[in-house]
Amino acid sequence: MARGGIGRPKSREGRKPRTSIPLGDKIASIDIKDAGYTWAQTLDVFRLHISTSAARNIYRNKDEYKRRAAAAEDLLAPRLRRSYFDSISQSLWDWYKDLQRVSERRLQVSGGLLEDRSRRIAAEQGVAGFKGSPHFIQNWANRHGLRNVALWVEAGSADVVGAAERISEIRAALEAYPVERIHNMDETGLF
Repeated sequence: MARGGIGRPKSREGRKPRTSIPLGDKIASIDIKDAGYTWAQTLDVFRLHISTSAARNIYRNKDEYKRRAAAAEDLLAPRLRRSYFDSISQSLWDWYKDLQRVSERRLQVSGGLLEDRSRRIAAEQGVAGFKGSPHFIQNWANRHGLRNVALWVEAGSADVVGAAERISEIRAALEAYPVERIHNMDETGLF
């Protein structure tokens, strides 16, 4: 116990919760401060619920934040998300963009292809300890805002045209049956 019988607060007890500030908000607060406002005015105008020392820390790192914004980083993201293998991640992204530029329509790329390409890039760069796992590819795709990269193994090589033809054949065959006799699989639990 401290003097006077009052104990110290436990870790994080009595502290203000941490506030995540997106990069765009940091840039805006820097611009407001550069316009000649005091710290109190800057926080009041911008309505940030952070301490003056936190605002000063943002301003102190203004060159880094402006560099990140100039590099077209997501302005809504509160944190910079990096890969442990930045060089491989960037090379894979460059390869993916080149691949998409070659095609007239957006090419679907399987996770297996991305894994293989990332391993080749790592070998070319001489990076040791890189596995090119599905987890790495999923995180890489999330960082770059890609969707539907989870086409693993057989799904990436599906014959969409052949499937469409077969579906039309099935529909034609089902027209011979009365509608009351056609059931969805989830509705046939009692049968």
